[in-house]
Amino acid sequence: MDRRNRRTRVVLGIAISAGFLLGCSSEEATELPNIVLISVDTLRADHLGCYGYAHDTSPFLDSLATEGIVFENAFAQSSWTLASHMSLFTGRYPHNHGVETPELSLSASIPTLTEELKAAGYHTYGFVTWAFLDEKYGFGRGFDLYRQFIPPPDKRDVQHAEHVTRADVAVDSILEGFGQGLASPYFLFVHLFDPHLDYAPPIEDARRFDPTAAEDLTVGKHTTLQPYILAVQNEPQRIPTSMLKQVTALYDGEIRFTDRQLKRLFDGMESRGMMDDTLVVFTSDHGEELDDHGSMEGHGWTLYDEILHVPLIVKLPDSKAASHTNQRIAPLAESIDIAPTILQLAGLAIPESFDGKSLLPYLDPTSSPDETRSFSSSQRFLSRWSLRTDTHKLIHSRRKTARLPYVPPLYEFYDLEADPGETTNLFENQPPEARRLRAYLDAWMQTQRKNVDPVPLQLDQEQRARLRALGYADDSDSSER
Repeated sequence: MDRRNRRTRVVLGIAISAGFLLGCSSEEATELPNIVLISVDTLRADHLGCYGYAHDTSPFLDSLATEGIVFENAFAQSSWTLASHMSLFTGRYPHNHGVETPELSLSASIPTLTEELKAAGYHTYGFVTWAFLDEKYGFGRGFDLYRQFIPPPDKRDVQHAEHVTRADVAVDSILEGFGQGLASPYFLFVHLFDPHLDYAPPIEDARRFDPTAAEDLTVGKHTTLQPYILAVQNEPQRIPTSMLKQVTALYDGEIRFTDRQLKRLFDGMESRGMMDDTLVVFTSDHGEELDDHGSMEGHGWTLYDEILHVPLIVKLPDSKAASHTNQRIAPLAESIDIAPTILQLAGLAIPESFDGKSLLPYLDPTSSPDETRSFSSSQRFLSRWSLRTDTHKLIHSRRKTARLPYVPPLYEFYDLEADPGETTNLFENQPPEARRLRAYLDAWMQTQRKNVDPVPLQLDQEQRARLRALGYADDSDSSER
């Protein structure tokens, strides 16, 4: 039975229900708002209606945006799941939390958002659908209940479209676990993976954007797209226009499917009385390249805007929401700003260990912030760092191993006002703005907190094989660090 019809339960509901018995619903009063943090993997901001996309991919998220605040220019601090989510939860840049490769986990000395909330009296629940959010990396710290939905062993590679638990199965299990609701105050984190390769949405969602979509959806598989992926091929082929349209339609179909499951989740929470006085934050860890720079995959490899520009939608608790509906914020925001913003909205202190800042001052329409900047980096197969302002972008790259085919420019500099697609590298002429940003970037790269000390991990053969099957693990992963 294929992914579009199979409803794999794999005893998820039973396990979750048992865990939730420790935090069943109650009538206790609290001044702390409930908090819901949602991260959808590999979601480009520019493929959502509330960010200007022409296709109807996101009706639920668009409605959430009208009820809250849209940060139009939010940027992730890394280009792949593990490092980016660790920045989200620690409020730190990747080089300041240290979890920049799959063989490293978070130092016990670095606090997380969840631990801060737990210490303040929150009941904490996390549900994730991908291996890079495994509790072994440190994500489970501070959670009363933390569950990674793992498919059965015979479905754990890319030869099967169910290599990751899809959103409808995850939402079914989460709602089943809620029972009659959760005790307040609660913190709920949900991660859904569906817009990531392989692109295999239900056929009705695929055909919403491509009426000719084939039943088997082979065109959206990572194995099919490898000839068009820059990081895999020394000289990748350029994907044919007709095929690009098909693949983009499948990606959009995954977004539409995920949007529908999010509506189911929120409707279920609403019916259980869980949305009263609740803060909702929606974001993504990174986007994806769809031939923007000649490749059909870019996350983990590049730092262009199609990878780093992520959605950030915030719906304030009822008591604070009246004057902040359908509000749009233009200054740059960073993913590391999400944790301090959540803490300030909950009336809690922001740890000095955070690099990020609260975004609440941006909500004042009379405020005029100084120049805003966003820093990002990736240490997977290449070493890359970037600095973005409202108008310009600088990228610095170093090759980590000669075994990889892709050789990036040492520096790239883009005028985003004239060239928003980042297609014309102006660095060779050394314009003054490029020199200015290089000074900022060099200083940032050298600024590392003390006692980062990530803890080495050993991946077992099954974990490494699964990552390799999905295009994540290179033979250099363990030898080049």
